[in-house]
Amino acid sequence: MLDLKNLAGRLFKFVFGWYLLLAVLVTGVQLGLEYSSIRTTISSDLVALGRSFAPGVADAMWTYDKPLLASLAKGIAQTAIITGVKIENNRGEIVATEGRIPLANEQASNTSLAPFQMHEVPLWSVSLAENHARRTLGRMVLYSDRSVVLDRIKYSFLVILINSLVKTTGLWLIFYWAITRRLSRPLTQLSNSISSLELKSDETDLVLLDYPHRDEIGMLVAALNDMRIRLLASHRELEQNTLFQRAILSSAAYGIISATPEGVITGFNPAAERLLGYAAEEVVGKQTPAIWHDSHEVEQYALRLSSELGEKILPGFDVFTARPKRDLPEEKEWTFIRKDGIRVPVSLSVTALRDESGRTTGFVGLIYDLTERKQAEEEIRQLNQVLEQRVVDRTAQLVAANKEQAELIAKLAQAHLQLLQAEKMASIGQLAAGVAHEINNPVAFVFSNLGTLQHYVGDLLRLQGMCELAECSLPEHMREDIGRLKNEIDLAFLREDIVTLLTESTEGLLRVKRIVQDLKDFAHVDESELQSVNLEQGLDSTINVAWSEIKNKAEVRREYAGIPEIECFPSQLNQVFLNLLLNASQAIDANGHILVRTGQDEDNVWIEIADDGIGIQPEHMGRIFEPFFTTKPIGKGIGLGLSLSYGIVQKHGGRIEVNSSPGKGASFRVILPKRLPRDEESPTNSPG
Repeated sequence: MLDLKNLAGRLFKFVFGWYLLLAVLVTGVQLGLEYSSIRTTISSDLVALGRSFAPGVADAMWTYDKPLLASLAKGIAQTAIITGVKIENNRGEIVATEGRIPLANEQASNTSLAPFQMHEVPLWSVSLAENHARRTLGRMVLYSDRSVVLDRIKYSFLVILINSLVKTTGLWLIFYWAITRRLSRPLTQLSNSISSLELKSDETDLVLLDYPHRDEIGMLVAALNDMRIRLLASHRELEQNTLFQRAILSSAAYGIISATPEGVITGFNPAAERLLGYAAEEVVGKQTPAIWHDSHEVEQYALRLSSELGEKILPGFDVFTARPKRDLPEEKEWTFIRKDGIRVPVSLSVTALRDESGRTTGFVGLIYDLTERKQAEEEIRQLNQVLEQRVVDRTAQLVAANKEQAELIAKLAQAHLQLLQAEKMASIGQLAAGVAHEINNPVAFVFSNLGTLQHYVGDLLRLQGMCELAECSLPEHMREDIGRLKNEIDLAFLREDIVTLLTESTEGLLRVKRIVQDLKDFAHVDESELQSVNLEQGLDSTINVAWSEIKNKAEVRREYAGIPEIECFPSQLNQVFLNLLLNASQAIDANGHILVRTGQDEDNVWIEIADDGIGIQPEHMGRIFEPFFTTKPIGKGIGLGLSLSYGIVQKHGGRIEVNSSPGKGASFRVILPKRLPRDEESPTNSPG
């Protein structure tokens, strides 16, 4: 039998395969033509059958004999090529059917792949006279299914198939004999002759191959003889190079390992033996041992290479050769494990060996022992750690000193701000006291003169009343003059209005005195020490002072709980209340409400100022007490009010609690102890 794996077999398979494909194509074309011819024949037969059956069906339709029409349809359907008959009247109504009639959704087609063929025959009436025109009685439709074509083509298919098989078998036998006789046997003999020859570098006389014919195989034998001569020369040169390379490998200080593309070790020099503890005989010709390497290192590097190269790199030999295969440099530090189990740090550089066509033929790895270098690096690293620790310690000391200095600077800045505020309040207080004193003097004598004037007016009104009683005793012309004068000055209105004017003037003066007193109470210019005061009175004074800023924006509602007096610096707390009231007023656009409440518990009193303004944004809540932080437009504030207020309340041993929702307002609660702690009572903490 012919072996399909040798040259003759592959040649036979190639030629026979193409011939078989061509035979199948020709057979297919023949079957297609036969199929088309049969359809054309059936179409012609349908036309002929329609003409022959039309007169009888038209007569039956003329008499409208339904049993006869059904009988005719049944008889027509028994014809070999007809699979269905349909008879309709001229209104499109079906009168008789027989066999398989296509469904309404099936469409007729003239293509070769149509599921059925049909022929439509019109039915005409018989002319009774020459001048009488025929009319359409209906139509008859004949159907022929595709199965009729397939039944007829079966025989043709068998004939074509048998013919093709006979031709193919005969051609195969002829081709088999030709290939076996003229190609396979000579090539097999040539192969056996070549296999029996040996190439030796010390061989002086070559035994050349002999072939008697001068055909293509004879030319091949001559070429092989010439190639053998040249190969012998190359072999001798290669042996010289091999001896030279072995001398280099033996004397090299680096470990040198060579391997095939599959990872089989082909070279292992003495330096590699000393480094890894294996003899060359133990590893050459074997797969690269996995026990040489740290498995964890190999797995981690495989993951890194997979990410870098964009393809899966499995742990093993591929880890060391993946980059050289792609002409990328590969030099990396590894931990190798010697035969005795000692772990050795090494530097491994791998290079791919390629032939003239660029195909990878192997790999060479250079291994350098890094033990001494690692020891030196470890000593340097330890020295660096000692130096770094010293730097860290010194840096920490400097950072602590800088932090302490920054805190002192912040405290000084805060104290400076408070001192400026205290000086500002003292100046304002002195100014307010001076203004109040200057106002009090004229107000006092005006108020005194007004009281005297009220007394004088009362006396005059009593006198005028007595005069009216005496008018009746006066002469007539005098009474008329007095009456005219009364009418001119509207005496009745004058008597009533003058009392009202004096009362209103007195109330206005009292209001001026109250404003002056509130201004003095707010400033407390004469109060620089701790005092026991009523904070609710201070709130009232502060509200009166700030009333010009509040009255056009909000309604102030007071809910006092009658808290007890506490020890404090009243002018400073009044400043806190003023800042909170002004902030509440500025947070309201118009028609708002400000609630001022007080309360107490066992140890503390609290003052709460709440508004229904715009509220505080959540991101600003942590910064509202920072100096110079403000959300107000430029010129509306510098951000010191709440910061100073926070410092004042802390100085009094208290705290400020804030609650706010954006768009719903804010609430500030100042909580103060009923008695200041001891350190707050010391003179050093008193305001400047």
